[in-house]
Amino acid sequence: MLKNHLKLSLRNLWKNRLLSSLNLLGLSIGIGSVLTLLFSVYAYYVADANIPDQENIVYLKTHLTDGNSYNEVTYPLLDKILSTSPEVKAGTHMHGWGNIWLESDHKEFQKTTTYADPEFFEVFGLPLKYGNHSDALKEKYSIVLTDKVSKQLFGDENPVGKSLIAADTLNLTITGVLEPISPYSSFRLGVLLPNTILEDNPIFIRQTNWENSFSPIFLKLDEKADILQFEK
Repeated sequence: MLKNHLKLSLRNLWKNRLLSSLNLLGLSIGIGSVLTLLFSVYAYYVADANIPDQENIVYLKTHLTDGNSYNEVTYPLLDKILSTSPEVKAGTHMHGWGNIWLESDHKEFQKTTTYADPEFFEVFGLPLKYGNHSDALKEKYSIVLTDKVSKQLFGDENPVGKSLIAADTLNLTITGVLEPISPYSSFRLGVLLPNTILEDNPIFIRQTNWENSFSPIFLKLDEKADILQFEK
């Protein structure tokens, strides 16, 4: 019985092969779209799963009188918040200031460069493959690599303590390597440098006032903090 049904079905498919092909194509596209959507939802929820206490991490926005807003705020605002808001456990700037040129073994390369404060790891707690959170960005001439960049330069070797030349003149010491980051993560990191390295840059100094909004600020709040009260 089953054999006869299969034969009959195959004959009907062949007899109406154009319509059958269109139906199969539509079914394949439908299944593919559903799978893509499911994967996107899955990636969204697991991409930043390695960041602890995400529910207590907030960022600041600048709201304009015309109704528009953006994520950059004035640079000194972070210090003012940290000194006046006890519900904030830690905070960090996190911004770009040009992708710095680096040199290792006479090979030059340029990676996405992010500048942050030493408290970066207190806010986000991204796991380190090598190095320690407490001093990864403590020194002015330190640098933290992503796992991808580390492997490109040093293979599977632990590079902490090794040096890189930056901008032809700066001698940077590798103080940490991040665990692998999901390509769907909110972080698009290549190398991570401390903000203190920019203190000698006169253009940067001129921008760090109450008039220019160029740096996103992220805060780690106490678990018991009243977010609505804090916003006020």
